Amino acid sequence: TKVTLGLCNESQPWIYTLDNTLKLKDKSLCLENTGPNAPVKLSETSCSSPTLSKWQTISASNMLLAAKSTNNSLCLDVDVDNNLVASNCKCVKGEDHSCVTMSQR
Repeated sequence: TKVTLGLCNESQPWIYTLDNTLKLKDKSLCLENTGPNAPVKLSETSCSSPTLSKWQTISASNMLLAAKSTNNSLCLDVDVDNNLVASNCKCVKGEDHSCVTMSQR
């Protein structure tokens, strides 16, 4: 199931677990990384998979969540249709001072 951003007062609450999984509160569904520039999805089966459903904070503000990919980290982002996607992380190493951090939603 794809995950789409909605209005706060119409959305379901999430929890970030001690094992770095994002789960829908009171449900056995977790957020699964499906690869670079692809929509993330809800899944029951991947909740224990370290390669599919582990999300770590990678910014000083702890507001940017990323999953490990083969070559790099994939950050949670939003596409033009308000779907959650995993895209290559931007502006996290601090080397590029011209990087616009808001480009990673």
